[in-house]
Amino acid sequence: MRIDSSRQSLVRNVLLLALLSVFLSSVLAAAQEPPKTLIITSIDRIPLDGPGHSEDAESLFYMVNTEYPQDWQEEVENTFKVMVNGNAANYEGGGGSFGSGSAGADFWVYLGTPGTKKVEVTLVKDGKTIRAEKEFIVPAVPALRLLGHYNGECLLQNEALELISYSIKDAVVKVIGKHVQPELQPLQAFDGISTITIPPSLTPGKNVVEFSGTDPDGKRVSHAVALYFVADHKMKVGDRCLFTYGGVRSKSGPFYYVNPDGNMLALEGGNQWKTILIQKPDGWVHSDEVFGWPIAAKKAGIGGLALFVKSNFMLPEELDKKIQFTVEP
Repeated sequence: MRIDSSRQSLVRNVLLLALLSVFLSSVLAAAQEPPKTLIITSIDRIPLDGPGHSEDAESLFYMVNTEYPQDWQEEVENTFKVMVNGNAANYEGGGGSFGSGSAGADFWVYLGTPGTKKVEVTLVKDGKTIRAEKEFIVPAVPALRLLGHYNGECLLQNEALELISYSIKDAVVKVIGKHVQPELQPLQAFDGISTITIPPSLTPGKNVVEFSGTDPDGKRVSHAVALYFVADHKMKVGDRCLFTYGGVRSKSGPFYYVNPDGNMLALEGGNQWKTILIQKPDGWVHSDEVFGWPIAAKKAGIGGLALFVKSNFMLPEELDKKIQFTVEP
């Protein structure tokens, strides 16, 4: 009996598609199968400025992500430990998850100075320690950043400034071109990180703060930030800076507003979102988003700013406080 070649081709294609479907189904089933033990699924860098910022930005910390069988969760959730190169790591819990037979535990970890690291996570199940290991290379990307402030900010106090330094040596600081002797303090429990304190060195008006250091390859890392010191709450006609008030919180509030009080100062546009780095008392550094309000000194005299807050979107604005400024010719 003669079989049409087109029918042969059709049957062959159908069989191939069926076999491919079976293969893909088995692969997907295997990929979705819950882990049978503890595993480290990934180690992800955390940009110093937080999620959404440049992928090339410096990192001090990394997120170690793990998975394990969901039916272990209640027994093991308080037994986790993280080690780096055989030593107890400095880490904080980064959250967890569960579903489809899997549970997850994530850890915000300081991996230390640049180089190859053996990252180990353990848990205790039925009295036995179960381990998961993963090798990771910490890149030699230095960090030298100002803490708590941003470029163009108004400061009402001549305060000491602080820098966070990672994988940097031979730090040099200048304020308005003049060398300032900084104080370097290694950060306890964070080998490779130091804080650099700059003594109060600002003069009234605009101050350019320059700071630099040498990276592991011997190259200089340099940054500069302009800060406007409003000494005794006095500005001069034509001066401009960003006045910090409020920040990014939740969708329901609070919300912040700044209005000129009188006609000596003026707002030049809406608030700007600025990222600052905050160091907690335990040494961990995280980013925060604050609002910088662009103010300009327009006319000599005494005026100021009125600061309002709406604690919830359903509530009215309320006066928080007024800040008086003297604008000089």
